[in-house]
Amino acid sequence: MTLPKVDKTEQWLARFFFIVFSVLLFQDITGEAYSYRQMGQEHLVSAEGNPFKYYFAFFWDILVVLVSGFFGFIAKRK
Repeated sequence: MTLPKVDKTEQWLARFFFIVFSVLLFQDITGEAYSYRQMGQEHLVSAEGNPFKYYFAFFWDILVVLVSGFFGFIAKRK
């Protein structure tokens, strides 16, 4: 298996996403719920109130952190 090659811009963009989603993942781990705004209303999502949406967001953050970490730090440059 060969590692994919990325250019410098893609690598820095992946590092940016790694940092942003790592912060979101840290907030998911330390907090018991997260909130978002939609059309001026704030919605609170917790594991007790809506477990599917909460755990889907948690695992999505993990997936994005892993993929962006791979392309930002492990993949070879072109």
